Amino acid sequence: VIIRVTTAKLDLYFIKGESKSTSIAAASIIAKVTRDRLMKEMSASFPAYNLCQHKGYTTAEHQKALNDYGPSLIHRLTFIPTLDAHEQQTFF
Repeated sequence: VIIRVTTAKLDLYFIKGESKSTSIAAASIIAKVTRDRLMKEMSASFPAYNLCQHKGYTTAEHQKALNDYGPSLIHRLTFIPTLDAHEQQTFF
């Protein structure tokens, strides 16, 4: 994992930062747990995508839902599989 830290004057990159810094490792765990919790909550609003199961990770099931229904309002259109699905369908 490469982590980018941007300041007004400097960009810093930490390659495998989780193994070098407990702060980076803790932040990574907190970010993942928070994201997974949000995906479970959003699953109720977008049940066709079964976000409570795969939490938005690119699985065959998630890709099939994107192909079948197109991206929802919470999908990142900058992510290539989502962009491809968006070009084929309208928003669900």
